[in-house]
Amino acid sequence: MRICSRCKNPGEFRKSSRGPCKACDKDIRFRDRDKIATWMKKYRVDNREEIAVRAKRRYLNNRSRFWCTGTVRSHKRRGFKVEFAPVELWQIAKDTTHCGICNCRLIWVSTTGQCMLSTPTLDRINNNGVLTLKNTQIICMQCNTTKGSRTMKEFISYCAMVANKLGVKQYVKSIRTDTQLQ
Repeated sequence: MRICSRCKNPGEFRKSSRGPCKACDKDIRFRDRDKIATWMKKYRVDNREEIAVRAKRRYLNNRSRFWCTGTVRSHKRRGFKVEFAPVELWQIAKDTTHCGICNCRLIWVSTTGQCMLSTPTLDRINNNGVLTLKNTQIICMQCNTTKGSRTMKEFISYCAMVANKLGVKQYVKSIRTDTQLQ
């Protein structure tokens, strides 16, 4: 049994701890929190460039994970009820490389800092106020903007109407057949 280096009593220790027990360690951290905060502030100032490089590398290696976290947070902030965690959305996003509607390649990172037409967005299939994994799909910004607040059936009908108006008859027939199957 290990003895605490501070209180000299046997106690619960952290796995890698060679110093004080958990109770004494908590006491030290609470008492010295101002020193620790000052040290952390100095560390961040002295190592600003290194911290920025590590943050950028972490972002580039986990683009879709960052997208999931931001998307779920954004939808909650706008008043939607989200019935899944970012990790669950990430399980779908990490395998999604193309838009579910137009099949364009999704670009998860913007090099210009602006949204592009192939930026992934989370779309509600049926526009009720609840987001579930079954009621959402990952599509490109262009398709999501075009779809707007329409349901998928309304969107398909809208696309058929536009194609019909432009005289693209061969696509209208296949779209109407797909709509009838749903």
